[in-house]
Amino acid sequence: MNEEVGLIDQTSFQPLFDGAQFIKIKINEGANVMSHPLEDGSKRTDHVVINLVEIELNCILPIDTKALYNSIKEYFLKSTFIAVQTRTALYKNMIISSMPHDEDAEMFSSVGMGIKLTEVKVVTAKIGKAPKISSAKSKKNSPNKDTGKKQPTTAKDETKKQSVLASAADYIKGK
Repeated sequence: MNEEVGLIDQTSFQPLFDGAQFIKIKINEGANVMSHPLEDGSKRTDHVVINLVEIELNCILPIDTKALYNSIKEYFLKSTFIAVQTRTALYKNMIISSMPHDEDAEMFSSVGMGIKLTEVKVVTAKIGKAPKISSAKSKKNSPNKDTGKKQPTTAKDETKKQSVLASAADYIKGK
């Protein structure tokens, strides 16, 4: 499988991890489908979020491979971008997210390693001027009217006003 999979440093465009024998590759391109229930019990889907690509490479490293192991570990620790060429596609902006390995007596002349790569989506912020916000004093944007200062009223004041209004109404009716 070595001829079918190629790992390339995205900065220097050099092939990586010469000597590693890739024996299996698993590529996960998935999505989260957002759905919600309706009142009648049925479900509706209205949005899909594409997940980051994850690639798992199983490989065998030769036993005299401290330099190769250290090279893989350096890419892991520095989160250096790697491009992965497979039979089906080229995956860019991948970093090594884990690198577990087995040192087993049955594999006395080699070391088994799983290299997991995860896609990184780089986002750059655009900085600019904020839009102008209209003044709160603008009459068209102000929902309140300026009615000046008012004195607080008590329940007794309200009662007096009602009785005065009631007496005025009685006077008008001719009572």
